[in-house]
Amino acid sequence: MLASFRVFRIGDTVYLQLPRTTLDATIQRLRMYLLRADAKISDASDDLIAIGLAGNCAPDLLARRFERPPKADDD
Repeated sequence: MLASFRVFRIGDTVYLQLPRTTLDATIQRLRMYLLRADAKISDASDDLIAIGLAGNCAPDLLARRFERPPKADDD
């Protein structure tokens, strides 16, 4: 297996989230499969912010910090 990543979509763009340690090798390998596809692969690490919060206290922490906390994962 080359990489394991999380996939999410914002608008028409599909993002693959993976550890930075495997980023360059994964991008290089995926570009080999593009051929004539109407797609591009690039590093968006500097364009997005990733925040992770887990545990039973996560909903309460989010509710105290945000006016409209997410109701579900990826909300």
